[in-house]
Order: sequence, then structure tokens, then C-alpha cells
Amino acid sequence: MPAEDKSRVTVTIDGREYTILGSETEEYIRKIADHVDKTISAASGLAISSSMKLVLAALNLADESEKKNEKISELEQLLSVSEEKNRLLQNNLNSMRAAGGRHNGGADTHG
Repeated sequence: MPAEDKSRVTVTIDGREYTILGSETEEYIRKIADHVDKTISAASGLAISSSMKLVLAALNLADESEKKNEKISELEQLLSVSEEKNRLLQNNLNSMRAAGGRHNGGADTHG
């Protein structure tokens, strides 16, 4: 992606300003930066060093990401099962329609 297509956004994370250059929209970059800032701020009440606070925030974000990935996998499996059930039901319906057509000689007996 050409540099002119990138967003340059200044954000504040843990009280420090950072200029982020990214291919996402400014709104998206700010949203992500805000999420990181809030995650770091959640550890601010603890009596730990700044680097420990950042490690804790990183672990919390990684945990959040992994749990969402697991949920996505579960939903993909459910979708796959549902699609297979749908395919089987569609095949059964088609078979029943075909058998019904053979039963009455293919003529429409409803009217």
C-alpha cells in the first residue's frame, strides 16, 4: 500500500503520545489504541513496575484474543454442522418431491 494511502494518527497510550502509521482508518486506529490504553490503565492500581504493567496488559489482550479465536472456531464448527444438516434436509425434500411426482404420474392433482 503506498505511503499516501496510510493513516497517520497521534494517540495517547498510558499517558504518552505515539504517532501510528497504518493502513486502517483513523477511527479504527484510535479505537484500538483506546482499547490498549484502557487495558494498561486497568493495571495502574497495582503496585508493579511500568514494564510489568505492560506485560500484564499484553497477557490480558492475548487472552482476550485467544478466547475470541476459540469462540470463532466453535461457531465455525456449528455453522458447518448446520450447513450439512441443511444439505441433507434439502436432499430429502428433493427426494420426496421426486417420489411424489412419480406417485401421481407427474400430474398436478391439486387443482
